[in-house]
Amino acid sequence: MVGNSNEAVTWDVNGVVGGNSVVGFIDSIGGRYTAPAVVPSPATVTVHATSKAVSSAVGNASVTIATAPPVKVSITPKSPSVRVGKTKQFTATVTNATNTAVRWEVNGVVGGNSTVGEITAAGLYTAPAAIPSPDKVTVTAVSVADPSESATAKVTVTAK
Repeated sequence: MVGNSNEAVTWDVNGVVGGNSVVGFIDSIGGRYTAPAVVPSPATVTVHATSKAVSSAVGNASVTIATAPPVKVSITPKSPSVRVGKTKQFTATVTNATNTAVRWEVNGVVGGNSTVGEITAAGLYTAPAAIPSPDKVTVTAVSVADPSESATAKVTVTAK
């Protein structure tokens, strides 16, 4: 605080010194705010810094807490044809996640198998040696960051 040798402040969030799990926490030394795990209602909280030397000297800031956008997965190509025994490269894109890795599956089997085709960790699909029945298989890219999010492609396996 300017004009006073005691620059210490007390930090609070919505009047709670140090904050809590509902409104978020504020570091007592550096004033670093950490949002709560769940967005409070209302979603805006007020952070105050009150001078320990002059209690009427208060600074404040409004903080609006928002949820992170959901993780999304997309896959290309979406519906290719692949000849028996041949390969097709798939690409998965994961957005809204720091971990953009995916787990590859063919017809729900991680990595696939010799009946429906196999897929590498890099997304390279190899069609089976014989046309499966039915001749369409599903290649799925599952987000490692959020396994409830995935994208699929329908692959038609054709004769040579």
